[in-house]
Amino acid sequence: MTNDRGENESILRYAHFILEDFQINGSLKPEKRYGGIYAVALYQSDLEIRGSFSPLD
Repeated sequence: MTNDRGENESILRYAHFILEDFQINGSLKPEKRYGGIYAVALYQSDLEIRGSFSPLD
């Protein structure tokens, strides 16, 4: 966009969209591993994520 002086000008706008429906299904597998004397919990997951938005006006 060009302003009154002929200079380029940028305009930043935001739009927020809220999910109408949101579902997460899955499994979580914890595993304990050791680094020297320290125990660390690691997690492996298998997830299915679904969501939908309502139509825009």
